[in-house]
Amino acid sequence: MGRLAGSTCYLVGPMDAAHDGGEGWRKEQTLKLRQRGVLVIDPCNKPMIGGSRDELSGRLDINQMKVEGRFDEIRSKYGEEIRGQDLNYVDVSTFILAHFNAHVPTCGSYEEVFWANRCKKPVIVHYEQGKEYIPNWMFLTFPEKMMFGNWNDVDSYLEYIDNAPEVDSLGRWKFIDWARIIRDTERVYGPL
Repeated sequence: MGRLAGSTCYLVGPMDAAHDGGEGWRKEQTLKLRQRGVLVIDPCNKPMIGGSRDELSGRLDINQMKVEGRFDEIRSKYGEEIRGQDLNYVDVSTFILAHFNAHVPTCGSYEEVFWANRCKKPVIVHYEQGKEYIPNWMFLTFPEKMMFGNWNDVDSYLEYIDNAPEVDSLGRWKFIDWARIIRDTERVYGPL
């Protein structure tokens, strides 16, 4: 296993307006990340203890509340369950993998990646139409070396981060030596 083993990755991208609720690309990337030993946090299948795991029913309920004009109920009912949990996933993640499509509107995804940026977390941006179509503001915000226009380049970058003898951390990547923590803990406290 490489440097990424034991890290956590939160998958950010459109859900409300995505034709598949944002599940397709997340499933593909989860398989690849798991091969690297990365724990993946997928908002399509929320792992929060005591929280709702069904993102789709929440979206459908919010859409119905909007149709019925019950706008004042949306935030109180779902603000913490959806937005609060998702921002917490950013907080507990080692890095973020974000997917954007110019033809699929999103709002929460932008808040999540900009929050991760403020926390100086690595944010890997994939833009479906190509790197040259990434919004200008992102180039002003994130290291250019972490923005990509195709999944093969994302995979190559993750391979570099995971296994290159030395990596440019871009002031973002921080790697924990889990084997050392276990070894030192066992030396002092005995086997886990």
